[in-house]
Amino acid sequence: MSAVRKDSVRQWSRSLEWAVGAVSALMLSSLVIYLVHLGFQENEGRARLIASPQSVQRQGDGFHLRFSLRNEGVDSAEDIHVGVVRNDGALLAEVVFAYLSPGSHREGVFILDAEPRRDLVTLRVTAYREP
Repeated sequence: MSAVRKDSVRQWSRSLEWAVGAVSALMLSSLVIYLVHLGFQENEGRARLIASPQSVQRQGDGFHLRFSLRNEGVDSAEDIHVGVVRNDGALLAEVVFAYLSPGSHREGVFILDAEPRRDLVTLRVTAYREP
């Protein structure tokens, strides 16, 4: 092999080594940034539970208040207590959900004696347990 050809092969090898090193450094930096971001997000975590009324229907001698429960947090929740609370703080009814994973939702129904008006009652998550 000629000297010119050997120099050409060496130059190409060095360029390839630099390219592989640059790509490796970029991938490693991206991984570190992602893990740091994930770590900060995890600290902000916990379950973020939101109870929302869906509809009210008169059935039999009561009113059925249909609602949904969503977990918009990054952690799961267990033994979730959702209640219908009057403005004076009195708990009218409560239902317990066993488990709710992040990003999921469940639906439930409260059966009440009187028609629930939005200005007199609210839905509230009263307690939950972290798994």
